[in-house]
Amino acid sequence: MITINKTRKYLYGECKEVEKKILDYIQSYNCMSLATSGEKYSQAATVFFANKGFTIYFLSTPNTRHTKNIAREGRVAVTINGDYYHWKEIKGVQIEGKVHLITEAKENKEALDVYLKKFPYLFDLLSNNTSADIIKDIKEINWYVLEPIKVRYISNEPEFGRREEIYFEGKIDTF
Repeated sequence: MITINKTRKYLYGECKEVEKKILDYIQSYNCMSLATSGEKYSQAATVFFANKGFTIYFLSTPNTRHTKNIAREGRVAVTINGDYYHWKEIKGVQIEGKVHLITEAKENKEALDVYLKKFPYLFDLLSNNTSADIIKDIKEINWYVLEPIKVRYISNEPEFGRREEIYFEGKIDTF
């Protein structure tokens, strides 16, 4: 662990207690804000997600600005947080990572299994075929996977600006 200012920095696997706290927080939410960058503009989109550990799966159609940006440049930023009234209550997760379109059947099945575990009502929706429009729309949606490079947990509860970071590529930023 390295501490710089109020930020404690860890390599992945170095502090299971911090990893569990972050994963519990992530698991308690259903939506994330996904930020991508294009040739002309940046884009932020809110998407449903499901995770297995720090691997995050989400769905989107291939013709959105954010998926076109992902196809061009897979680096993204994500935030997962609630809406807090007082600054002392603020908590959240920020993720820097790489996203790619899932094309392999095995990874597609993994994404679906993780998603159905979090959102079991989708199983009934897909099984009942109650709406041909919904089934048609779902067939046009792609699975994406986010692999983190850095995950930051922010909590103002212990003190203003307290941060804990986990690095996944074997080295810690020292700024």
